[in-house]
Amino acid sequence: MRYQQAVYGSFAFWDRGYALLARSAGCRGEWLGEFQRACRMLGEPPAETEFERSWFARRLLDGGWMIVGVHPQGHDDHGRPGALAFHGLFVDRLSYSWVGADPFPLAALTRGDWTAADRDTELPTGGWRRPRGPSPPPAHPLVEPIARALASKRPVVVHAARPIDDLANAVWRVLPWRTRTRCSLSTWAFDNANRFDLVAMPKLRGTTYAPRIADPRAREIRRYPEEKAKRPRPGESGTGCLLDTPKKMPVPLSALASRPSNPAPSDNPGSLAVPDRLDLPLFPVDPTRCLVGAT
Repeated sequence: MRYQQAVYGSFAFWDRGYALLARSAGCRGEWLGEFQRACRMLGEPPAETEFERSWFARRLLDGGWMIVGVHPQGHDDHGRPGALAFHGLFVDRLSYSWVGADPFPLAALTRGDWTAADRDTELPTGGWRRPRGPSPPPAHPLVEPIARALASKRPVVVHAARPIDDLANAVWRVLPWRTRTRCSLSTWAFDNANRFDLVAMPKLRGTTYAPRIADPRAREIRRYPEEKAKRPRPGESGTGCLLDTPKKMPVPLSALASRPSNPAPSDNPGSLAVPDRLDLPLFPVDPTRCLVGAT
């Protein structure tokens, strides 16, 4: 399988701020625009947070996919911490389907060791062979409820203090192929303006769980009607819900199996009540999509 690639970020060896470092000859202009916009909407890590390598996968407007590695660079040219480099790989829709809609092997190909010698260079077109078989996923109590939510077109926000590569990999192994071909993913982000289907985010005040601005992927959603969220049926709540548990408490596998219409309050701190409606005054929620979070 062939892929194109591009690098965007802030580096200590130049004074451009966040800009495009290098690209391969086959990168289309519209891909680069979507790539840079998605990187900017990933959010900026706060000063007290030590950023770890992460990545995200998101569909392009023409149906292809970009798999983007996010690599910490330490300080920028002004000595400010938190500089990031984004290495994006671009594949067409058929190639992505051929590899089973599995972005994990491609994410492992991204790198962050860029130098001044790479500035304005032409990167080669990459090649990659599909592995013989997927490795067995590690066991995790959140796999089943997350997979069930994604299969029913409900986005999932996992509250985590670090990237969730192992959890996301385990979820991807149990998802149906059709679900994988439409689901976007970010193993760690500080804002969800990209509206990923599965995203890990730390609990931060002011974090956007649903964007306040118009969705830049509206054209894509219209082009692919199967991604449209179902309208709530009569008697069902149309607002998003936030599922949360006490710290260090695993979410029961039955947490997403049913949603009681009138959940009764519980005095047991270990129990988990899933409200039929939850108003979030700080974060506006898209009324057609349900946000599910877990500690």
